[in-house]
Amino acid sequence: FLPGRLDPHSKVASINQLYAGAAMANLLVVEMLKVWAEDTGGMFMLQRDNERSGDRFVKWSDAKDDPALSSQVHWTSMKRHGRAIEKLLRSYQHQPDRLLDI
Repeated sequence: FLPGRLDPHSKVASINQLYAGAAMANLLVVEMLKVWAEDTGGMFMLQRDNERSGDRFVKWSDAKDDPALSSQVHWTSMKRHGRAIEKLLRSYQHQPDRLLDI
């Protein structure tokens, strides 16, 4: 297996299957990021506040035990379904196993 390369023996049959796998992988990645951030003093960006300009960051070690603060962490989202379907139809000949960046 090589990251970013198609595996001809493990095809994704539908966009639903692709999103289900991506959602699970996203949860695992977020949990690993939390561990790494705690171990290294890493920081996460907070959601934008209309009253303040510029990006704000918080150390995960400060936010992890504070529900109000941890709920403000801005986690990346997956590609919108509409955009994924557009790419699937336009660029990947209706083959969801070719869509790698959701």
